[in-house]
Amino acid sequence: MFSLTQLLFTICLCPASNRTRLPIYSDLFFVCFCSRIIKKISTFTRLFSFLNQNTPTSHERPPIPAPLPFPFHLIHLISLIISPAEGPSPIKKARSGVWNHFTQTAAGPICDYCSPKKVFALKTATSSLWEHLRKRHPAYVPELTQLSVTESLLAPLRSAQREDIDDALLGWIVEDFQAFNVVSSEAFKEFVAKLNPRYSVPCRQTMSKRVDSDLARVKEEIVRALDSAPSRVACTTDGWTSIAKDSYVVITVHYIDKSWTMQGLTVSFQQMDESHTGDNLCKHFLTVVRKLKIEDRISCIVSDNAPSAMLGITLAAKALSNSRCRVLPLRCLPHILHLVVSEGFKKLAGPMEILKAMVSKLRSSTQALSTLQGFCAPNLEKFRLPQTDTPTRWNSTLAMIESMVGMKRSLDNLHHAGALDNVPTAADWSDLELLITLLKPFKEATELLSSSSSCTLSQAGFITDKLHRHLEEHVDKCAEVGIEEMIAKLLKYKEDIDDQALLPAFFDPRFLNYLPRSDKLAAIKAIKLMIDPVDELPAVQRSSSGFFESFKDPDCFDPKLLKRYPELARYLNITGIEIKDDPLKWWAANENKFPSIANLARDHLGMLASTVPSEEAFSAAGNTITEKRSKLADDTAEGLMITQSWRKFERKQRKQQK
Repeated sequence: MFSLTQLLFTICLCPASNRTRLPIYSDLFFVCFCSRIIKKISTFTRLFSFLNQNTPTSHERPPIPAPLPFPFHLIHLISLIISPAEGPSPIKKARSGVWNHFTQTAAGPICDYCSPKKVFALKTATSSLWEHLRKRHPAYVPELTQLSVTESLLAPLRSAQREDIDDALLGWIVEDFQAFNVVSSEAFKEFVAKLNPRYSVPCRQTMSKRVDSDLARVKEEIVRALDSAPSRVACTTDGWTSIAKDSYVVITVHYIDKSWTMQGLTVSFQQMDESHTGDNLCKHFLTVVRKLKIEDRISCIVSDNAPSAMLGITLAAKALSNSRCRVLPLRCLPHILHLVVSEGFKKLAGPMEILKAMVSKLRSSTQALSTLQGFCAPNLEKFRLPQTDTPTRWNSTLAMIESMVGMKRSLDNLHHAGALDNVPTAADWSDLELLITLLKPFKEATELLSSSSSCTLSQAGFITDKLHRHLEEHVDKCAEVGIEEMIAKLLKYKEDIDDQALLPAFFDPRFLNYLPRSDKLAAIKAIKLMIDPVDELPAVQRSSSGFFESFKDPDCFDPKLLKRYPELARYLNITGIEIKDDPLKWWAANENKFPSIANLARDHLGMLASTVPSEEAFSAAGNTITEKRSKLADDTAEGLMITQSWRKFERKQRKQQK
């Protein structure tokens, strides 16, 4: 093959009369060289087509064409090859990622998703095709890009993409209780590089600073969310001490949204170095709710039974209450039930101490546990790991008794084998079994009242009334157990519970028809004052025969009053629903029938009977402020807790919208 220089030299020296086939081939080689430079792949096909048309066959001799000057001859040849041929244009090779969504035809690109098929002009730019996808078919193309596969692997991430990944990484760290230094792990970086080599993992200082900087934004979002809430909000508050012996106070808020779904948020998790007196706790609570702009929309404040905590929320409730809006300070009802249960253990202090010693011995000795497990099979008893009694954990004493009573014969065998120093007597075992029968309803009641996603305060009167009757039925049967003491402890709080749960029970269609006449009249009076605070009704004494009785007699109410408030009259005549049904679903279906009192129902059904949301926040805090992370800054700890709660809230909102 000639070099380009040789070809050009031969062409220039060759006489014009002899320039028949040589200039053609030399020009063709030169054009091929040019076509390689400009990457015209279609040139080769048309080149050989030209060659076949201009090369003479062996049996004929064409006339010698008139010679052309060199420059014009070459230009003429190139124009024949590069200029468009007659007929339809060849289909251009797809290079952009947009062609994954369009079919190329001779008439022009056709969208793969449009129905009927949309045909674009032949010379439509790829940017116009991308714009069509963005506007008409975003679901099919969630991440639009015009880069090739190779280019996309090498090109840096756009700022929006990096921001999304950073936010997802922060969400994983916050919600799954990961330490910030997880991003410094080489194994983690390699894992991320396998997923997306274009993403550079930020350092731990960057992630920590982002939590602090996002806290102000999250608080603003919380304020907007609470401002748009259609009902008053219920609050819970409690204190907690971290592993570093730092004291924190948490505040959570709860309300029923427009779709009649219970919502909850942790709005404050601050370190409190001051003494936890009633005054200090009151000031702290008022400061937080005023920053949230909900001081005039609080329905109740729930705290545990600590004297200082109760004093603090009582002072705060008094400061926030007015003639139209009363704020209730509530004791945590599961905590009250825990105190009632503790009274039943006092007469069984001896057997209880023996059980605790047995549990401690067994949990500290794998050999003793193994021996006990071997005794269970011959005695036809199911082996259970002994449970520890934790004074601050509800129902933990019952769990300990149940785990041990079920293996009593095997435990006696273990005692005779010398592995246990002491075991309860047969009479003690009998008393403990009776205690299980007494305490099971309390466990069920605690679980019902501990929910933070359903109506709980409306059930409080019904539950305490049932527990009272349950204890009275066993007074004569269990003289050895302190049942009378348990009844006395329950009655100490029952009157306050009944009063506080009256309106929530009135608006709960599960319990409305079980309210006595006097309780219904008291509820109607309170509702009338909320609707029309100018008028007053005569005082009504509530029933003392029990909170819930099967009684329904709407005709006993003042006809003038019911005529003035027709919605109340219609509501008093509803059929009601089963105890197992959800009152929020009933109100969602019947809100349009009772538009005036529906908002009052939201306010009162959203009241909580426990501080479980605060306890849940402390559990999350225990996984956040660990022994290895005990030196977290106050703002960072608060940012982690509040951001975690807000992200869960946002996820729940997205699920509801779907």
